[in-house]
Amino acid sequence: MAGGASPQTHSYTPVGLMFHFAAPLLVEADVRIPGLRESGDPERVVVEAYPGVLVRDGIGKVSYKNDMPAKQTPAHREARERIVAYLRSDDFRKTFDFTIDLQGHASKAVEDPTGDTIDGLLCAAQAAWAWNMRDRNFGYPPDFDRLEGWIPQPTLRRN
Repeated sequence: MAGGASPQTHSYTPVGLMFHFAAPLLVEADVRIPGLRESGDPERVVVEAYPGVLVRDGIGKVSYKNDMPAKQTPAHREARERIVAYLRSDDFRKTFDFTIDLQGHASKAVEDPTGDTIDGLLCAAQAAWAWNMRDRNFGYPPDFDRLEGWIPQPTLRRN
């Protein structure tokens, strides 16, 4: 539903490698992962975030970052400006039911061509929404696929 690569895939190896590297660390950290690992510390909750789905919902399917300097374009920067504008918009507030005070982070998010800064803001927004939904299983539908996980994104809600 989120349009991302499954961590179980072999066609995009970095996703699978990240999953296999991080999973044991999460178990060792004794965190709770809603719907997947309920035995962890209930005060330390981990949710999976995927900034791309928030971007698509907010401004459409656009490229906004690139790790390779030669491939970083003015169009990427313009897309990051649009993302920041969306994070400040009434549409974002209505969808997520909260606002974000970006203060000095807006310019950092726009100026970072790798997208790491803006991705951090987007992941934090998804995590905040999940936390606000904690009394409703963090926004996870009861029938989500436990092998695939769930992205805490209000537009993906089915419950």
